[in-house]
Amino acid sequence: MPHASDSDSSSSHSNSKESSSTAATSVDHEHQKEHDPQAEFRGDVKVSKALPTKSEWARCVELPVLDVDGKEQMFGSLYANEAGPSRHLIIFVRHFFCGNCQEYLRTLSASIPPSALTNLTTPTTITIIGCGSPELIPLYTSATSCPYPIHCDPSRQLYVTLGMLRTLDLGNKKPAYIQRSILGAAVQSIIQGLRSGKNALKSGDYWQVGGEIVVECKGKGDPGRVVWMHRMRNTRDHAEIAELKRVLGLEGDGRVPRRKWSEGVRGVVRRGTSSSVGASSNGDSEKRERSRSTGGKSVEVVKDVVGRARSKSRERKGMVKLGEGDGKEEYQGLLGIGKGDEVGIAA
Repeated sequence: MPHASDSDSSSSHSNSKESSSTAATSVDHEHQKEHDPQAEFRGDVKVSKALPTKSEWARCVELPVLDVDGKEQMFGSLYANEAGPSRHLIIFVRHFFCGNCQEYLRTLSASIPPSALTNLTTPTTITIIGCGSPELIPLYTSATSCPYPIHCDPSRQLYVTLGMLRTLDLGNKKPAYIQRSILGAAVQSIIQGLRSGKNALKSGDYWQVGGEIVVECKGKGDPGRVVWMHRMRNTRDHAEIAELKRVLGLEGDGRVPRRKWSEGVRGVVRRGTSSSVGASSNGDSEKRERSRSTGGKSVEVVKDVVGRARSKSRERKGMVKLGEGDGKEEYQGLLGIGKGDEVGIAA
């Protein structure tokens, strides 16, 4: 029986080694391609537009979520409580310190208040879900002035099952619901993190993005079905308010109202040490004093203008006499300003 020579054996062993090395390299490349973190910085992520399958939704219904007290309940119990047909908009936000998502909820709350939902034929609710810790829900509620219930899914199982991806990309277009600068949102996020103390690292996965779904139920106990869904492609890609109104059948042109900061945001940004508050108070007092001191000069200028133009302006409409208490007269119509405008006089 012929035996393989030493050289043949060596050659075979060498080829086998090279083949194994090539295979290992191939596997390494595949693994690297699969888990390349840089891929998540290359613009909008590609998301599916398909609705969840029946099996995916069945898993979602039984997944746990936490309320503000940390109590666990099934996701399906959040919406399957109505006796008759009902509809539910469920919004998945990013981490609890995300300024973009906070802007979204502030705009949503101003554009679609709970009172607007009462006019709909089908009972409709709105629920918010984040991926952070329940300890941060009170801060989040205060910062956004959100009137809707907020729950959380720290495990992110719901996000993953619903096909919501991970990215840190901002996208190329600023959405209509954002009314503040990126810098302002970033500063707010940092301040909130610092003020949250031991909960600073519990806001949730910074990479995780969310989306919105609309669930329709036939009645109590029905797991429901998803009839509309939007998955975020970047960190500012929540569905626009106009789109939500269209989906829910709400009236209006979808314009986003300009709004002031919520009380929660004022509190987060303004609150500081007692010394800073005192300094702010002193600064306000100084401003009032300066206003009073310059008020007299402003009045003299106004009176001079009035005197020089009196003969030509007596018949003009809109002349309104103000400040009778201190003997100073200002004529708004004469100066071409509207009622209620200030004329350089300290309030």
